[in-house]
Amino acid sequence: MDRLLLVTTVDATFKYILKDQPTFLKKKYSVTVCSSDLTGIKDFAEAEDVNYFSVPMKREISPFYDLYSIFCLIKEIKSLRPKIIHSFTPKAGLICALSGFLCRVPVRIHTFTGLIFPYRSGLLKMILVLVDRVICALDTHIIAEGRGVRSQLKNKKITEKEIQIIGNGNIAGVDIQFYNRDQVRQNSEIIKLKKDLMINQESMTFIFAGRINEEKGIIELLSAINNSYDKNINLIIVGSFESNNFESKVRNMTSNSKNKIDLVNWKNDIRPYLSISDCFVLPSYREGFPNVLLQAGAMNLPAIVTNVPGSNEIITHGYNGWICNSKSSLELYDMINLVASLTTSKINEVGNNARKNVEKKYEKTKYQEKLIEFYNQL
Repeated sequence: MDRLLLVTTVDATFKYILKDQPTFLKKKYSVTVCSSDLTGIKDFAEAEDVNYFSVPMKREISPFYDLYSIFCLIKEIKSLRPKIIHSFTPKAGLICALSGFLCRVPVRIHTFTGLIFPYRSGLLKMILVLVDRVICALDTHIIAEGRGVRSQLKNKKITEKEIQIIGNGNIAGVDIQFYNRDQVRQNSEIIKLKKDLMINQESMTFIFAGRINEEKGIIELLSAINNSYDKNINLIIVGSFESNNFESKVRNMTSNSKNKIDLVNWKNDIRPYLSISDCFVLPSYREGFPNVLLQAGAMNLPAIVTNVPGSNEIITHGYNGWICNSKSSLELYDMINLVASLTTSKINEVGNNARKNVEKKYEKTKYQEKLIEFYNQL
């Protein structure tokens, strides 16, 4: 049985996105997983019943530490001798490309998710472009998680190699049995959550879930909500802040709001919060192929998104959600008020379309079968 090594920079990528994928792949391959945190990757690997090891890696630019990471991974690759090494996330991609090339691993794959360089400038942009070009030059196969990411790689001439997409995009698919609104709609936890957040039949509740930073469009979202003064409009923001300064700015805006805004720390299971909401909002400046948007869709939630790669591949305006331009609180305001004005039956219709879209295009087992087909042809 051929050996397959899967590598991410942090174990959270495995836990929250690639969950169950190694278990599925071990039907055909001897699977080993690797990330930077030993405890985290050990727990994940034991749950999936696959092999594991850890390699120290830092997400930020750190040349000398990266050399140490490469040394550690080379040592592990020589011991494991995989036929395929498949990396996800930027730093893991660079470390794996260099280590795999030096060890002459036959098949070296990297999956590009949300690209950073198109939204940076100056020296940092040059460094990021160089890193992505090195990854593409040294790896044998390149995957983009969506058409938008592929177009950006091609347009910026990052590589002349073929860039493939698995299935309809994404890197894992969605467990539509787990993300199922009917399973969590009326249990005691949901009833208590609605009471705690003071959500009633007349409320129109919007929800954002993810990393809380400026590039997610949080300021525009809060501005739109604050200008949409309607006692029945609520906003739930679920996630973790990436800086103290930004957290202070957001909390100041929420404390002065006339609308009800709840800030909730990140939850490993966001289904209860999705189930009590009426519409998902993802006002990002950039995305790769947002998993949380697929999860919300599987929970019958329509979505308001910005016209950026990834989001605009999932959402069709007027069918399973609505699209507006990024960085525009005015357009977001218009969309929020449009949705708030719709009848319950219309919102349910668009939400049901969101579920159908995920079932048809992004169901997890269908994606996994496509991934196996991809590996088998290498």
